[in-house]
Amino acid sequence: MKKCFFWGATGQSKVLEEFIEDFGYKLCWLFDNNPNIPKEVNDIPVLGGWNDFLKWARGKKTKNISFLVAMGGNKGKERLDLQNKISKLGFSPLTIWHPASYIAKRAVLGTGSQILAHATICVEANIGKACIINTGAQVDHECVLGDGVHIMPGAVLAGCVKVGKFATIGSGAVILPRIKIGEGAVIGAGAVVTKDVKSYTVVTGIPAEIIKRI
Repeated sequence: MKKCFFWGATGQSKVLEEFIEDFGYKLCWLFDNNPNIPKEVNDIPVLGGWNDFLKWARGKKTKNISFLVAMGGNKGKERLDLQNKISKLGFSPLTIWHPASYIAKRAVLGTGSQILAHATICVEANIGKACIINTGAQVDHECVLGDGVHIMPGAVLAGCVKVGKFATIGSGAVILPRIKIGEGAVIGAGAVVTKDVKSYTVVTGIPAEIIKRI
């Protein structure tokens, strides 16, 4: 079984750990910048933050070790930046999907993306790098998601929706067909989006309305 590590040692990491072995990988190490994380999580050592990681990486046969950035929430840019930095050191980012998810044959998944249980990715959907499609979320036909997007549990993107990079779609939100969500936008939980959302704007409600700009 091949070896891998996760950057991030909390919730998203625990979710991914449950099915990483389905891809033929054994999770051997965890890294996290939070000094309050225990030194061990589920019997897997937590080796510290970025400086500790650089020390650990020295002399490693990087081509034989893969990784995932296991950071959920509104951290899409940070997730993508970390993925790029770690990749430059020679480690290979994984792209994984839960066995209970559905991925259409003509869907495209970007490097480092994570598709969780019961998520649905429909025909000709295009998912960017380092995206998270969370538990039970639905991405319908011909949707296009930029890098670092997080679709939270139970959210629904109808057909031909375009989501800019680093945007976050909250749990249970519904995006109607052909809507455009701007870069870095945040859609509140349970919102129903009936019109385009500008970049770095937070919307919520039914129908969704602007509550602030980031």
